[in-house]
Amino acid sequence: MKTAQQIYSAAIKGAPRSPEWKHGTMAGLKRCESPHVSQCSPYQPGTAQDDAWAAGMQYGIQLWQWNQGEGAPA
Repeated sequence: MKTAQQIYSAAIKGAPRSPEWKHGTMAGLKRCESPHVSQCSPYQPGTAQDDAWAAGMQYGIQLWQWNQGEGAPA
């Protein structure tokens, strides 16, 4: 099984996305890897940065599921 860092490094690290989205994606991966650890946005609610982080978080969760053989991310 790949770790969150391995998945991130292979699929996201060099992607042309915002730092906030990438941070959220890693948070989503870590949330799946360690569900007992809270992952909260460091950005002010209602900002573009917070929206990007939340979108990245959702993608990170989907990416984790895909890497676990649960189907491709939507």
